[in-house]
Amino acid sequence: MGLFSKKTDAEKQELAAKRNVEIQKRNELQTYIKNFPTSATVHLGDYLMWNNENNDVLINRGIFSLGKTEIFKRSDIRSFEVIKDGEKSEKFGLGGATVGGLILGPIGLLGGFLLKKKKNDINDLRVRVYTSGDQAIHDIVLIKSKTKANSIVAKTANLSLQQIVEFLQKAIIELEEENTEQIAQSSTTSTADELLKLKSLLDTGILTQEEFDTQKSKLLG
Repeated sequence: MGLFSKKTDAEKQELAAKRNVEIQKRNELQTYIKNFPTSATVHLGDYLMWNNENNDVLINRGIFSLGKTEIFKRSDIRSFEVIKDGEKSEKFGLGGATVGGLILGPIGLLGGFLLKKKKNDINDLRVRVYTSGDQAIHDIVLIKSKTKANSIVAKTANLSLQQIVEFLQKAIIELEEENTEQIAQSSTTSTADELLKLKSLLDTGILTQEEFDTQKSKLLG
């Protein structure tokens, strides 16, 4: 087939069908984003919304928000950090040493960081969320142009920052607790299975009662 060969009717139909599918998906997504506020159970301005029924988190949705509109699952959150004028706070996330300190709240966690970086102007303030999945980094943008630190805009942004941090902290704490519970359940199930196997070996005469008791003691610690 030459460089300028025309596409066959079948090829044209296939391309048209793919385009229609893409357009339909795009339209469905736009409609979903438009209607998200009516179903969301958590509203942190236009910066972050959460629907606890399907576990979707929508960030930077509205015309007053400054970042890109993105959707991810709350259960996919792995860690987050605050970035102010290029300086990063400590990262808080699953399995990290800081997780136990999340109960201190955003003031305890971020207060020192924000005061340390205190200046007359703020040029950029955002929360960076790390998730599992293909799109692993999401920025919730609160300020992205020169703003007076003592202005209403900056104060409002800092209030939103605290609310967002509280939401992310709670999500991580709950995920950490769920993971711990799953590990405990898995361990309990594994021990029970091993005991059943030992009992079967005892019943069939492969193990003596003494050997069974010894192995049972080891399993039960």
